[in-house]
Amino acid sequence: MSVIRERRAFFGVIIIFIAFTSYALYQSRGYIRGPSVTIENISRNGNLFVVSGIAERIAFLSLNGKRIYTDEKGLWQETILLLPGYNIVEVNAKDRFGREVKTHKDIYF
Repeated sequence: MSVIRERRAFFGVIIIFIAFTSYALYQSRGYIRGPSVTIENISRNGNLFVVSGIAERIAFLSLNGKRIYTDEKGLWQETILLLPGYNIVEVNAKDRFGREVKTHKDIYF
């Protein structure tokens, strides 16, 4: 009787440990993936271009080296002036752990 009770207790502890570990990994999935940034839209208004996109899990965001800010939902929008010819629009995002991601679009104006 005692051996059966010990095995039940052992397997119960193992199941609880596996459930706790799985839940902890599921809840930390955002931190594991790191920052994410996308350029959704680039629209032209004369020489000015409006660049907008979405950023998630970030602490710092910049567009062509200039710091920009997001709203509560992670949406950002910035107006930039581009010169005639070939231009590169680069968005750089960094999270609080120092992980960095860059995305860019090439524009010929």
